[in-house]
Amino acid sequence: MDFELCIRENQTCADLAQPKPDLTISEATTKVMQERLTQLVSTSNSGFANELIAQGCATKRIAIAMTCDLSQIKSTPIKNMQEARFIGEVDPEDLFDSWNTAYGPTHPDHIPGNRADLIREHLQPLLDRTELDKNHRSSIAIFDSGIPIAGIIISLREGTSPFGGPWISEIWVDPKHQGQGIAKYLITHAQTKLKADNYSNLGLAVTKGNQAQELYEYAGFIIVEKFWTLELPI
Repeated sequence: MDFELCIRENQTCADLAQPKPDLTISEATTKVMQERLTQLVSTSNSGFANELIAQGCATKRIAIAMTCDLSQIKSTPIKNMQEARFIGEVDPEDLFDSWNTAYGPTHPDHIPGNRADLIREHLQPLLDRTELDKNHRSSIAIFDSGIPIAGIIISLREGTSPFGGPWISEIWVDPKHQGQGIAKYLITHAQTKLKADNYSNLGLAVTKGNQAQELYEYAGFIIVEKFWTLELPI
């Protein structure tokens, strides 16, 4: 198969995997199962994914890629509903509690682990962007009484839409503050700031089964592709 090697959740992953042109899906699947080049396979080819599942691979995640045409978004003045700060100026130790609580054990994107490991391996890298993948100024944390309760991280990825350009790498709201319109505010804030900076699209990926998909659709996002991440049997 053709793929790009990456590390995902401390496992080797054949990302953007597709059967080679000279192989059928069945032949490609057999080679994958025999060679075991990686621990995970990620593909947008539904036939390939289904064949891998049929041969014993477990589904880790089905991700739905979405994009929003910012030219269709009304640029309206946005008033901060609470104190907001650029997220790069906030210590990840302070962000952790609201971020981790938002992705609790029942959440489809829950990541198990201890505090130190989760900060080092997952939260800190989202904040430590390089110049080629920096965070846009619309990346903010929301505070209530001086305590972070929500945040959004908009990274500026290489390439073109729908997978390059501005991308919602992370968005969360502490469960105690959900139902107050904070997530909607974070998205609207990002869309307005990005449009003001002459960006044309905003992308994201949401896990199948995450109720946030309804919010994204309401905010103008449409589905462009689905990706299956599968774990090869040991």
